[in-house]
Amino acid sequence: MFDVLRGSRVLVRPYKLDDTQQRFEAMEESREHIRKWDPEEAEICKNLQATHEWIAQKLTQRADRVSFSNGIWSVDESRFLGGVGLHPRKPGGWSVPAFAIGYWIRPSAQGFGYVTEAVGLVVAFAMDVLGAQRLEIACDPDNLRSTAIPRRLGFKMEGRARNVYRYPDGRLCDEVIWSLTPTDSRPVANQRSS
Repeated sequence: MFDVLRGSRVLVRPYKLDDTQQRFEAMEESREHIRKWDPEEAEICKNLQATHEWIAQKLTQRADRVSFSNGIWSVDESRFLGGVGLHPRKPGGWSVPAFAIGYWIRPSAQGFGYVTEAVGLVVAFAMDVLGAQRLEIACDPDNLRSTAIPRRLGFKMEGRARNVYRYPDGRLCDEVIWSLTPTDSRPVANQRSS
């Protein structure tokens, strides 16, 4: 798995325990925004200790090749912007290989194209280095910023799964499923890995 993916404006790398403070601060800024789209995710990292433990868990999952959670940073690593994960699908994710991609960005960093660039870096790595035969993104159809990412990166919408989870107010929510396979055309990303 990669140590660093470097784009023109963002850097994607695994979390380090030293990232606890910045990850916590970004989560505090983002919590209410995230709650609308992913209520369970909004409940993680509620203090520094919980954030430290969360990062430690993600490092263990990475070492065990179960899941790969990464931070998105400004290219000079001066500011933590959000996160992007690459997760082997179940069942048989590694044997295909097939992966799900998830992402989030702190509200003060929205609208600058950072997520598109970061996810594009992860897509290129998964396809070109890991030989992925399928990448998948699932997101709330009402989250227009989130659904714009797979569109920009050449993913194809496969369908809509109905009544997948509940919004905090109790209403049922759907998910839109996007996929990318090696035969799909994708934009050329500006990336370097190290």
